[in-house]
Amino acid sequence: MIDADVDADKSKKTESDTQLPFEFEVSVQIIDRPHRFLTFESRNTLTNALTGDKSTKQLESQVSNKRRKIYHEHSNLLNFFTNPSESVKKTIKKNLEKSKPSSEKDKVSKLADDVSKVKISKPAAATAKKPAVVSKPKQKINLDVELKKKNEKPNLSFVVIGHVDSGKSTMTGRLLYDLNIVDSKTLHKLTKESESIGKASFSLAWIMDQTKEERNRGITVDICQTQFETKQSSFTIIDSPGHKDYVPQMINGVTQADLAIAIIDASSFESGFIADGQTKEHLTIAKSLGIEKCILLINKMDVVGWSQDRYEEIKDQLTEFLTDELKYVI
Repeated sequence: MIDADVDADKSKKTESDTQLPFEFEVSVQIIDRPHRFLTFESRNTLTNALTGDKSTKQLESQVSNKRRKIYHEHSNLLNFFTNPSESVKKTIKKNLEKSKPSSEKDKVSKLADDVSKVKISKPAAATAKKPAVVSKPKQKINLDVELKKKNEKPNLSFVVIGHVDSGKSTMTGRLLYDLNIVDSKTLHKLTKESESIGKASFSLAWIMDQTKEERNRGITVDICQTQFETKQSSFTIIDSPGHKDYVPQMINGVTQADLAIAIIDASSFESGFIADGQTKEHLTIAKSLGIEKCILLINKMDVVGWSQDRYEEIKDQLTEFLTDELKYVI
């Protein structure tokens, strides 16, 4: 370890040194790792002074300049605190006027307490209970009376079968409308809905085809049942699908029926009968499942101009098939 003391000579002070308000004494101590305490420039300067490369007077001049720079910096910092500018005073005053976090927390807590004490009363109109509207009056059912009525009016169920697009659902819907089971208001609503999607002719069919899929595709997908009564009897109509993909649903309808009504399309009879269509298949299934009574209804005669010859042609072919192959008695 090397010690080096540099004393400034008062008699040899430069003019710039005399302006400083105090004298100084520099004591430098060089240790094993001087770079930890001195900059590279200062370390080189001090080393050169100690090794004789520069005179002591030059070293004093450099140290004096450093002292003067530090003095001015300290003076500016002291003036900042002892004689601040107006802008600094305003900033300090503003910061001191700010409320402390603890006081803000107290305000929020007090506000929360005030809000919790507030009671909101519901208006009288909202609290009053609305009278219950009874859609169907409740009444006890006398089973004996109901069974007697049922025995007085025997029930007959029939299934509507036939080739796809032969008019099964439309025919059933028209029957229900003529019997006043479906009123004009309901039919008018269905007509407007069918017209809105470009299927105005399907309004009567939509009485039975009630699902979204059936109405969008224009075909019956599953069976649909409805009932009506006359003075002597009560009836259950089962509308079945005619598409070949829905034969299982058609079979389900046939098993619940006492008789069958086969709808025949006069304008396209051959496609449903001769070409192994659903007309022939449905009649065969109905006979196989025990349907002994079958009504044949030839539809869409207006399309063929009400031709008697066309009617007789269809009638003869169906009669031969029913009597010879299915063994129906006519």
